[in-house]
Amino acid sequence: MADEEQKNENESGKKKGLSLPVLIAIIAGSVILLFVAIIFVISIMMNNMKDTIISSTGGEVEKVEDKKEDAVESLDKFDYMETGRITTNPAASSQFVVVNLGIFYAPEKSDKKDDEAAKVDPAAKSQRLNALIKHQVNSQIGDMDMYSLQIPRDSLMTIFKEKLMPSFKMEGYKLRDVILVEFIVQ
Repeated sequence: MADEEQKNENESGKKKGLSLPVLIAIIAGSVILLFVAIIFVISIMMNNMKDTIISSTGGEVEKVEDKKEDAVESLDKFDYMETGRITTNPAASSQFVVVNLGIFYAPEKSDKKDDEAAKVDPAAKSQRLNALIKHQVNSQIGDMDMYSLQIPRDSLMTIFKEKLMPSFKMEGYKLRDVILVEFIVQ
């Protein structure tokens, strides 16, 4: 009888708890689900951040214009200008960068015609806008080190567009797109 009781205890002891492969599968599945949930949450947060920009002047939040709306607009409505070669040194570097930006822009539509805006010479306004563009590009590249300049080129175009938008708004223009016509690091 003692042997039967000992045998029953061994069988019941083996049945208690889960086997090692089952435990490993449960833990691995939990880790994978957690990883997928984190990626999903991060992608939603990145999309929300991409949709809003904080204005540097007043701290107000503005909605970025939908790219679908920009795609509808024809490039024929926009003027094109190039900045020419802008040469500057990145932060803490003896190398230099040559940048030539292509810019698509158009005058902003306004219901009011300002007398002051009509009096401004278009050539002077163009020179002032070109000076503002060169200043912003020089400042941006001067703030970046060589490592950060190695990011993909489309990211640089986005950075330049975000930096130039306030200058164009200040001058009464709508900035549509900024492209890198020339980008050389030497």
